[in-house]
Amino acid sequence: MAIFIAAMGLIGLSLFNSSRRNREVGIRKAMGAHSGTIMRLLLGDFLKLVVLSNLIAIPVAYLVMRRILSIFSYAVDLKASVFLVVVMISLLLSIIPVSFH
Repeated sequence: MAIFIAAMGLIGLSLFNSSRRNREVGIRKAMGAHSGTIMRLLLGDFLKLVVLSNLIAIPVAYLVMRRILSIFSYAVDLKASVFLVVVMISLLLSIIPVSFH
């Protein structure tokens, strides 16, 4: 449910951003820009926000999870691969709704 709500927020943000940059996209298209470069331009803003949010959330999540996991009698190690997978999934889940728009 949280992923669905976040995707709806990203769609709303992309709608707002594309309507605000409508003239810029039109001028770039008229000057001969390819659709891929325009898509990269629009996706770049969102990917910067997602990377920034991951840079803030991962250390906080690591500290909280380390404290929670220290309570249990069987120790579980937190591996960097888990956080890397989370970053990749969050990037993928942010690209999909924005690219459909």
